[in-house]
Amino acid sequence: MWDYFQKKFPHYTLDDMKQHWQQSRSHVLEVYCSEHSQLTRQGETLGMVTFRFGLRHGDLATFFGRCRLYDLIWQIRPRHIWVSPKCGPWSNWNRLKAMKSMKCAQQIDQDRRAESVHLKICDALFRLQDWRGDDFHFHLEQPAGSELIFQHDMDNIVRHTLRVTCDMC
Repeated sequence: MWDYFQKKFPHYTLDDMKQHWQQSRSHVLEVYCSEHSQLTRQGETLGMVTFRFGLRHGDLATFFGRCRLYDLIWQIRPRHIWVSPKCGPWSNWNRLKAMKSMKCAQQIDQDRRAESVHLKICDALFRLQDWRGDDFHFHLEQPAGSELIFQHDMDNIVRHTLRVTCDMC
């Protein structure tokens, strides 16, 4: 992400970058969400400036999709970035399924590798918000039991954020 911004705006100095990022134009950006996600809808109900970035806006597994996300973030500079990447490959169900056979375990491992780009995106978004300062926040949503937070690419996020567990009942 930083390389993308540096190539797109080579004339910006570090001070120019800091000044740009300190001026937020939105309250919430929700990434990896459905077309009718409640978080964005409820924020709008409260009068917040909110944005969604779901699959319809760009496939983040592709360079083009990531560029579209980075361009949106550059424009709206959200105060909060809320991400909820797919939990399937790291779910309790897949952990159980992996014990059925070597073939299932290999397929789940392959699925996890394919999804690892999304963990790197989450880390990049966290680092951006962290760099911007205490007024900017990053939120990661995963169901209880997901092994996603135990992946190496998530270490920085896990070490530098607070964990909240919600009872969904």
